[in-house]
Amino acid sequence: MTDNVDISSLIIPIQNNALLLPNVAMAELVTLEEDISYDSANRWNGGMFKWRGVDVPLIIYDALVDTDIKDISGSHVAILNTPSDNARCQFVAILVCGIPRLTKLNSKDISIADEEGSDYDKSLVRYQGEVYRIPNLDKLEQKAVTMLA
Repeated sequence: MTDNVDISSLIIPIQNNALLLPNVAMAELVTLEEDISYDSANRWNGGMFKWRGVDVPLIIYDALVDTDIKDISGSHVAILNTPSDNARCQFVAILVCGIPRLTKLNSKDISIADEEGSDYDKSLVRYQGEVYRIPNLDKLEQKAVTMLA
């Protein structure tokens, strides 16, 4: 990012934090209208989410980065574009808790956070006094591909 370029980005609330992604990373936000099931061994695996007639792997990011899952009623699902050209896995869905907020980011607006993230975080950054997770979309896609096997 150069200092004079603003990037349209989304702050996407999850249960214990928020994700920060470029606006183009999200294809759509959908209301979660049915219960999801997951087993205790794979709490991050929300199964398949039907979106526009396609089964999309649903990942519970909070569980993936080892934080507790609370009540998910009233949650939404963010459909994210995957970074590769894998025809089998063009999208990955993540459980979100609220409506994403659009913001304009500039490199001078953010800094690397002191906190350490998980393997599924590309980075943790500080923006307007808050810490946000930038998810590693490549690793999320790899996780999603295992769900399709």
